[in-house]
Amino acid sequence: MTYIAIMGTGSMARALASSWTRAGHSVCIGTRTPDDERNSGLREHASVRAHEAAIREAQVVVLALPFPEIVRFASTHRELLEGKTVIDPSDPFDYQFDGALGSSELVADGLGRRSGLVAAFKDNFAEQLDVTSGDAPAVIDVRLVADDPEAIALVAGLVRDMGHHPVDCGPLHNSRLLDAAACLLTEARRRAGHSRTEPRADES
Repeated sequence: MTYIAIMGTGSMARALASSWTRAGHSVCIGTRTPDDERNSGLREHASVRAHEAAIREAQVVVLALPFPEIVRFASTHRELLEGKTVIDPSDPFDYQFDGALGSSELVADGLGRRSGLVAAFKDNFAEQLDVTSGDAPAVIDVRLVADDPEAIALVAGLVRDMGHHPVDCGPLHNSRLLDAAACLLTEARRRAGHSRTEPRADES
């Protein structure tokens, strides 16, 4: 069993929490407002605590926060995140770059390290990840990029535990390709008439 802390309360955080709890992992959702009644539904899938308390005991921390809030969060909590495997599922939809860097490389700058950081779930939709969802196929590909072989192996195992198929897509620099793919897929869904009913990432 892995202790996983998920920062954020959006649809991605909920889908990951539900899937990993069902797989037998211990999941805690970190939020600025753990006692807010609006977070009561989160307790169906995980415990809910303040950011710092959730991170402190975790082996793996998912930063399911909006971009660029995720970069500020990584920098502010750098010391507390030291030694943890960190997963970045963020999509920088409104913060496109010139292609020289991927968004996860900016997260690495915030953390002060590349080791232990894995970009994952960037081009996946929350409803596809939770196998209990009516929209979820049996298995989907989850693309991973990282410079740390041990970290990518750990996250690949967590993806398999969800019932999905991890795909190693190379070094962290390739997060720029996942950023572009996520934007393209989101635009395609919009044109097909699909819209999000709740935010993918929430900074609460």
